[in-house]
Amino acid sequence: MTNSKKEIKHVVAMDDSTWRIEESNDFARVYCYVLAGKSRSLVIDTGLGILDIRAIAQKVTNLPLIVVNTHGHLDHVSHNYQFDRVYLSPADEEVFRAHTSYDVRYGFFKGLLAEKHLPGWLARLPVIRGHIRRLCSVPTRENRLAIEDGDSIDLGGRTIQVIATPGHTKGSICLLDTERRWLYTGDTVCSGGVLLHFDHSAGVATYLASIRRLIQMSESFDFMWPAHHILPLKAEILYMYVACAEAILAGTANTFDHHSATGTGIVARCGDVALSYRAEKGE
Repeated sequence: MTNSKKEIKHVVAMDDSTWRIEESNDFARVYCYVLAGKSRSLVIDTGLGILDIRAIAQKVTNLPLIVVNTHGHLDHVSHNYQFDRVYLSPADEEVFRAHTSYDVRYGFFKGLLAEKHLPGWLARLPVIRGHIRRLCSVPTRENRLAIEDGDSIDLGGRTIQVIATPGHTKGSICLLDTERRWLYTGDTVCSGGVLLHFDHSAGVATYLASIRRLIQMSESFDFMWPAHHILPLKAEILYMYVACAEAILAGTANTFDHHSATGTGIVARCGDVALSYRAEKGE
C-alpha cells in the first residue's frame, strides 16, 4: 500500500506507485527514484547525502526496500548504508569505495567551491565546515550484492531489467521498467552532457557501443529518466550522442579543454549534447 496522495517535500509523484526524490543544494541536483511493486519497492540511487533517502522512501511506501545503484559515484551512493540490500555492478566496487572515502569526497566539495569562484576560506567557516564534514563523512556497510547485465528484479507485478551501459563508469547500468516503458539512465544519458574523463571511465568507443545498444532497445521504452538536468528525455537524444561520439573517434569534433570539480577533460559539443573525455580514452 502506498501513500500517493500525501504531499512530501522534495518528492514528485510520477504515478501512483513511482516517485522522484529531488535532492539539491547550491552546487548539485540529483534525482533518485522509488518504484513500488506489489511485494517490495526499489530505490534507484541514494543521492549525495543531503536528504534522508530511506526516511523519504518509507513515507511513500511501506513495502520492503532494496536499492540499485546506477553506478558508484558519490552523488548516487551516499545513503547506501541505510539499507540492508544494495545492488551494485562489481565493475564499480572500487569506484564506490573511493567515493565513500572522506578524502575523495572532501576534494570534490572543495573543487565545487573553486568552480563557483568562491574563496577557499569559506570552507573554514564553522557552519560551512560542519556541513561539508557531514557530507564527507559517510558511514560504510558491507551490504552490497552484485548485479549483472540481463538480471531482472521482480517487485511483484513490476519487472525491472538491468542493462549494462559502460562509459561514464565501467559499471554503469540503466534500468528498464518494462511494464511502464520507462528507462532510468543514471548518468549514462543526461541532457547537458556526459562525463567520460575519469580514470575509471570506459572511454568513448565503449560509451558509443552502450548508446547504440540503447537505440536497439528503444522500442521497449517511451521516456528516459536521468539522474540530473532536464527530464524526461526521449530517444532522439541517443542519436545526438552517437553523432558526438562518432565525431570524436573520427577526429572531426570541435573540442576545447575544460577544468571542473570533477577533473580535466576535452569537451566535444555537438548541438544540444556534449561529451567530456581524455585524449587517451578517445580511441
